[in-house]
Amino acid sequence: MPSARSGIDVFLTQESYDRQITKHGQWVRWLRSQPCFCILNTGQPDPGCDKCVGRGRLFSHQERAAVKSENSAHDLSEVLPTNTPVTSVQAVRRGVNGTDEYAVTGFTDTKVTIAATAALPELPRPHQTLEVDYTYSMVQELTQAPTYRGNGVFDVVLPPVRTRNQEPVTGEVVSVSNLENTTKGVTYAVSATARSEIHAEFVDPGDEPAAGDALTATFKYANPVLALLLGVQERLRSEDPSLAIGGEAVITVPYNLAIGSGDLITQLAGFQRGTAVQEPTHGSDVDEIASAFEVHSVLRVVDAVRDYEEGTDFVLWGRNGIKWVQGGSRPGGYYSIMYNYHPTFSALPGRPMVRAGENLRLPRRVGLTVFDKVSARFDAEVR
Repeated sequence: MPSARSGIDVFLTQESYDRQITKHGQWVRWLRSQPCFCILNTGQPDPGCDKCVGRGRLFSHQERAAVKSENSAHDLSEVLPTNTPVTSVQAVRRGVNGTDEYAVTGFTDTKVTIAATAALPELPRPHQTLEVDYTYSMVQELTQAPTYRGNGVFDVVLPPVRTRNQEPVTGEVVSVSNLENTTKGVTYAVSATARSEIHAEFVDPGDEPAAGDALTATFKYANPVLALLLGVQERLRSEDPSLAIGGEAVITVPYNLAIGSGDLITQLAGFQRGTAVQEPTHGSDVDEIASAFEVHSVLRVVDAVRDYEEGTDFVLWGRNGIKWVQGGSRPGGYYSIMYNYHPTFSALPGRPMVRAGENLRLPRRVGLTVFDKVSARFDAEVR
């Protein structure tokens, strides 16, 4: 993660921000935070709440956001392309921050159709820059045939996103409305989702998919957010009073993404190695890795008796758990685990910053601190 003085240009316009985010940005996962409805008059959450598991916070993905897209190419049939599927169009203007608007006659998926008006009697020339204000969905639905990996894990294929000089990154499955084996006529109960995986339980062992079974899954997935994530050096706090006290990083996002206090930001482009000593969960075949919010992979599990093998003895389950496989070996007591995890940050509370001078839609900047999952006691439901 680059420092806040790594030679990146100062953002003066929306155009300079777009250039810098394309060059230096990285993909992050954004979860919004809000208090749970179970908070009592004392300010304490209800320990028996099945939504927040007694933690007092609910987390969710933002489904819709307004976005401004500058399109520089169109065909001669009055159609403008957009970067993401459109759900509504507010305006199409000539020039950046222009005031003269074309008429919008319709839109489908990633295309907007325009027509001339009295103010703009001629259609734009090919490759002329236009400004399009529209809303897009950050959560989209797909139906496809998943691949069964075994041990209750189904893999789906999510559309990748990429920028220059970066490996492709995908979003994550957030909900499943149907997971069915049409060959056996069985609908599976989904117990967890994470990354591009759907995790299911089988009521009858005979319901487990066999080779050649026809499978179908209908699910929603959340796209990641491209943002500029910078580390904060201590000496910068006296130089820039806008940096949040206690902040360990600063994230800069498009103006339409209203990151608030307590929201979680997970860095997807990289991961770090972590270790922990775990005690098996009594009465459950899933152990939560208490020290990590989002686990990328498990490297080693060992106790005084033996090393445990992934796929044979356990599988990565949900966002940060391991599930012990029936028929495999399982520790009888404490064990040591080594894993890779994606760094996660929590948004700090701060004073609102007016960043719309001269009608320029400048990006938002929010202070972050490393998310301490143990102190926060986080295992609430994520929708």
